[in-house]
Amino acid sequence: MKKQKLLAGAACLALVFAFFLSTCEMEVAKTPPVIPELEITSELEGGVFNLGAAIPQLVLDVASPPEGTLSFQWYSFPARTLLTEDDGVSANTLDPVINAAGVYNYYVVVTLTTASGSNSVTSNIVTIIVNDPSSPVKYPVIIQHPPSGIFIAGEVDLVIEVEDAAPGVTTTYQWYRGEVAGGTAVSGATASSSKVTLSDSGDFKFYCVVTNSAGGQSLSVNSLPATITIIAGIKENATVTINSSSKRQYVRGFGGMDIPWGNFFEISMEEYEKMYNPKTGLGFNMIRIMIQPGIPIQDSGGLVEEDSDGDIEKTMDYYVNGGGNRPFYYEGVKLVNKYGGYVLASPWSPPMKWKTNNTTYGGGSLRKSNWHDYAGYLRDFAQHMSDKGAPIYAISIQNEPNFKASYEGCEWTDNEMRDFFVQEGHFTTIPTSIAGYGGGKATDFVLTMNGESANHPNINDRAMDNEDSRAAIDVLGRHTYGNAQNRYAKALDVEPKKEVWMTEHNINSGNSSAYVNDSTWNYVWVFLNDVDLSIRLNDESAFIWWALKRFYSFIGEGQYGTVEGAILPRGYAMSHYAKYASEMWRVPVGTSGTTANGLALTTSNVNGLTLNRNGTDVKITAFISEDGNTISLVMFTPTDFAGKNGVDMGTIKIQLPRNWIAKSAKAMRSSAKVKAKAEAVTLSTDKNSAFVTLPPGNILSVMFTKN
Repeated sequence: MKKQKLLAGAACLALVFAFFLSTCEMEVAKTPPVIPELEITSELEGGVFNLGAAIPQLVLDVASPPEGTLSFQWYSFPARTLLTEDDGVSANTLDPVINAAGVYNYYVVVTLTTASGSNSVTSNIVTIIVNDPSSPVKYPVIIQHPPSGIFIAGEVDLVIEVEDAAPGVTTTYQWYRGEVAGGTAVSGATASSSKVTLSDSGDFKFYCVVTNSAGGQSLSVNSLPATITIIAGIKENATVTINSSSKRQYVRGFGGMDIPWGNFFEISMEEYEKMYNPKTGLGFNMIRIMIQPGIPIQDSGGLVEEDSDGDIEKTMDYYVNGGGNRPFYYEGVKLVNKYGGYVLASPWSPPMKWKTNNTTYGGGSLRKSNWHDYAGYLRDFAQHMSDKGAPIYAISIQNEPNFKASYEGCEWTDNEMRDFFVQEGHFTTIPTSIAGYGGGKATDFVLTMNGESANHPNINDRAMDNEDSRAAIDVLGRHTYGNAQNRYAKALDVEPKKEVWMTEHNINSGNSSAYVNDSTWNYVWVFLNDVDLSIRLNDESAFIWWALKRFYSFIGEGQYGTVEGAILPRGYAMSHYAKYASEMWRVPVGTSGTTANGLALTTSNVNGLTLNRNGTDVKITAFISEDGNTISLVMFTPTDFAGKNGVDMGTIKIQLPRNWIAKSAKAMRSSAKVKAKAEAVTLSTDKNSAFVTLPPGNILSVMFTKN
């Protein structure tokens, strides 16, 4: 939902005089009628099409109000021409009538009319690009329109992000000041990132004309307008200071798991794009995949077993091409790799013939006589994925070795895991190295991971205390189902140091009647507090949620009030960490000042020292890139499940390290009313600090790029 509120100085004076008069004359103001607010629940989505192709219907979803009548007025932009039935309008839908190549923009004004009056809300402006397939030049595609923002008088950055053009096509830029299609060109502002100097207070509109040219033909697109507000100064109530001289842990990334069990849902390639595309999607960069122990069979006891005699090729053929219903198993991994991500493969059980209970179910362990077979089995899987063009980054020896599962599982003692690595060594390099892939490049070998603990990571103590096993283990995995707040010092502080990854956790409301809550905004905070636990309190390097696609996760599957394929609040929340913290070092932050309400900042209201997943204290973490040229923050202000009792941080001054001068800054905000809104950041005149506002129920991430 969008609200437009304007309170000019004259209006403020009018309110003061009105109050004075009413007080003197003892008049009692009448309570104005209450008109229900409107909420847009699903915004318009555009796209790029070839002339003659079917263009999907545009649909604006609005929450049903308790009373009154809704009306919809569709407009073109920038002409703001009212569209009619002849243009394809039917209530909240538009079937665009397009007969020529071009760029078409639309928006909707929704009005609620009740007996007490009316109010309106305006949708986003959506763009449909139609290309002539026979033309060598296509229209530019804008990924990120210029953000609006508030700035101190002086030099202001104008920034636009555009999809790369085809080879041989030249892309040029020209910024304009004024209303779209009627502005005045800004001299010298001819780059995707340009500067303009503004000295006077007020609101100024800017837009960019982007042009693709080749072979004497040019096609242009106007960006949406940005409103730049210039003010004389800002008064902050709180300060967040970044200490870049002390690094904590390297944060590799964020993501979830594709679970090939029958009670989970196939992830389409379109859904993978929504989650892993760094520009148009959520920007995740980590995925956990399951190594299946075999092909399902039916044993005499009626339990579904898994048996393929340890044959990886046979097992994988079943899951990808047979009855396993995972046709995109390889393609999903390839997509994550394409976008520079990291793939972890985790086994739930060795093949049943090597286990003491002769079943893939929990309650048995791997026979020591088959340790070498199992090391070869994991090597075979890593090699198989490489052969399929879907190489992995890391491989674990066991999911939750300290948990007796009623499904596929295998128990290992602490000593057994140590001794396995002592005997087998670094099995992805013995006898020869199996190349891996991660971070957008090939690696010399696939990293090895010890058993991923179901809770406290201390099951790794024996392996970490032994010189040989420690050398053979590259990464440690743990889950946060129990003993959650535990920083694993034996890995993080002892040489050679190891990254600790949180590779699985799941939080939901526990019963079918409450599951509908898990995909709502007010239930996003218990999830974000869980991420904060791993990254800020436990110094862990990765956060991998249990399921990528589920009603309590990132993409809906159509159950418990979700829409299949739709991004859920927890998806937008995780995107903040994925885009602003991945592949960076976490650095400490200090806070001073007060909340907007004048309360001193302490660990009771900012960055609590102990885990409380339902807590409403503000969380602020900061990160710096390896080269030191980028600094970012992820900040959020949790509320309770009713959307109340959150901390209002007011206006925050972000103090950058001494002599660290920001060339540019960008921010992304999410709340109950906006999903992932880009916004400009108010930089100070010396560009060594910036100002943001952080009300309750918001996630705000900020990124600074150094001079």
